[in-house]
Amino acid sequence: MDPVVTFSEDELLGALRAVAEPTRLRIFAFCSRADLSVTDLTDLLNQSQPRISRHLKIMCEAGVLERMREGTFAFYRAGTSSIGRELAVRLLSLYQFSVQDSRALESLKQKRHKLAAPLEAQNSEELRKLRPYYPSEKLIDQALIKLLPEDEIEDLLDIGTGMGHMLSLFGPRVTHAMGIDLSRDMLSLARANLMLADLQNCRVQHADMYHLPVDAESFDAVTIHHVLHYAERPAEVIAEAARVLRPDGRLVIVDFIAHDLRKLQDDFGHRWLGFNERELQQWCEDAGLAADAPTIISEPSKQLKVLILNARLKSAGQQKPKKRKFAA
Repeated sequence: MDPVVTFSEDELLGALRAVAEPTRLRIFAFCSRADLSVTDLTDLLNQSQPRISRHLKIMCEAGVLERMREGTFAFYRAGTSSIGRELAVRLLSLYQFSVQDSRALESLKQKRHKLAAPLEAQNSEELRKLRPYYPSEKLIDQALIKLLPEDEIEDLLDIGTGMGHMLSLFGPRVTHAMGIDLSRDMLSLARANLMLADLQNCRVQHADMYHLPVDAESFDAVTIHHVLHYAERPAEVIAEAARVLRPDGRLVIVDFIAHDLRKLQDDFGHRWLGFNERELQQWCEDAGLAADAPTIISEPSKQLKVLILNARLKSAGQQKPKKRKFAA
């Protein structure tokens, strides 16, 4: 049985007051379904921007919504703070969307998907050019699902989420999932894909993989899927991923085994021509992680092999002092 979460009288009353108004309750319900901007909410609710902004200010101050800055835009999301999450689960289980609001949300979903279509086509074309070189994503996904059984993972972080593939794969299997990326275009595409798939427990955020905007011990699992070969300092990415893992948490790295296909640097911008097993294991060791023997995915007709490394965070007593320097 999950532990009962409790709050002080002031916290609880403040949160309840923040949603105890018709428009704010609708905003809370909408923001529990997707990351929404002020413009999105003015369209959904057919109300003025100043009025929506006032409501959002009240709700953010009470902790029931979180405001996420992304360039010149800001997105609002319910259920990220402790009290926001509890309200989203408990209160909204009693809430029924009106036909009007359901239609408005569906319209926004289709609008986002349409706007993201050109970017998705461009990205899909780039992937189409790369895929002849390495094993099918289906084989990789099947191996990942075996490594991360759904009964072991509650909160998952995907570093360099791109179009949100890892969130789409694991979203139905975990309680909450978060993806971070530096590309705002990719985040827009990921949001559209997650909304279309109705993965309400998944969110994305603009962030730097070297400085994750989350507290230590926040996740049961972290995935780094075909991202490290773009990183200037992959050892630091691994160390930062280890920082946000809970005790006995998992880090799963998916990347190419070391190769000499320089076309990937010239045509696709890869900084690293894959990695050898030992250097990845050493970086994990330096970060306080114990890596299992890797899973190797290959196909006879493909030039590249894919390595999946599963590492667990060691207990404090098992860890050696961390090194100050990282491999370049």
